[in-house]
Amino acid sequence: MIKESKLIGMTLLDKRYGALNYEIVQTIYCLREFKIIGFCVKNPKSEKWNEFLFFEKVKDITNEGVVISSVEDILNIEDCEDIHELLKSYKKIIGYEIYANNKIFGIVKDVLIQIKSGKILGLIVSEGVFDDLIHGYSFLPIIEEIILEECKILLEESVRMIQQEGGFKKILGIDKLN
Repeated sequence: MIKESKLIGMTLLDKRYGALNYEIVQTIYCLREFKIIGFCVKNPKSEKWNEFLFFEKVKDITNEGVVISSVEDILNIEDCEDIHELLKSYKKIIGYEIYANNKIFGIVKDVLIQIKSGKILGLIVSEGVFDDLIHGYSFLPIIEEIILEECKILLEESVRMIQQEGGFKKILGIDKLN
């Protein structure tokens, strides 16, 4: 598993030759299937990013970077009309508000992704600054009871967040039973 935020800025690596002069700038996913489609990539020397790498071309994701077979796997966005159209209407899920019982419950802070398949496993959620400081972020697994709407996520009543063990409680070693 890897967080989307960790993928951003990662270097692309050629399977045979090592580091390429590209880095990931944005992750593009299909929210209907909860799966990564690919990455927008750019040459660090360039001001704009205009190239795309389909996730299916990724051989591995390591601490050193994202491994691909060849630099030919990187496509120019202008040359592929489907990618160009997708990016025009694309919205990042980070920043989506999460609602439960018609009340705002939290905001998506990050996305947890399965490395081999590109499947979105869940969302890392902020329930507010105070809760984040004391308890840490929460985790919302991707299940059927999650309804995606335009720029927001609705949760059915049965959905429960998984509270992470973090924040000041973890740092200070405060036992959650006391």
